[in-house]
Amino acid sequence: MRPPDPIASATLARLYMTQGHWVRARAILDEVIARVPFDGDALALRARFEPPRPRLAVTLHDDQLCLRWQGVTDPRGVHVVVCAWGAPPPAAGPRVTSRACASAFGRHLLPRPWARGVLVASLGRMRPSGYAPLVVAEPLGWG
Repeated sequence: MRPPDPIASATLARLYMTQGHWVRARAILDEVIARVPFDGDALALRARFEPPRPRLAVTLHDDQLCLRWQGVTDPRGVHVVVCAWGAPPPAAGPRVTSRACASAFGRHLLPRPWARGVLVASLGRMRPSGYAPLVVAEPLGWG
C-alpha cells in the first residue's frame, strides 16, 4: 500500500481534467474522496465521470398527459410505466399502462382519462427478476 499523495486535491484533479488526463484526474479524485468523503468540490468533479442519469417529466398539455424522457443511455428493455387514479367514484381504481422507450429521449401522449385525477410515472428496465426503476417523475394531479 502506497502512502497518500500529499498534494492530491480537487484543484490538481481539475488541472489534469483540463489537460485531458482523465484517468489521472479520476485517480486523484478517488484518493481525495477516500481521505475526505464529504469534500464537495471533489464529489462534484467526480460526478462528471458518472453517466448522466435519465430524467422523466409529466405535464398536462391541453387535454393530454405528456410524458417526456431523456438521458436513457441504452433504451433496450426500458419502459415508461404509468399509474393513474381518477374521480368520480366509478373510476376510483388505478389504471396502469406501460410503453417501451425506443430512443434515448422521447415523448408519449396519453388522453386525460378523467376530469380529476393523479398520475405517477417511472422509467425503468424490465429484467427477468421484474421491473427495476431508474427514475420516478414528480406526481401530477389535475382537476
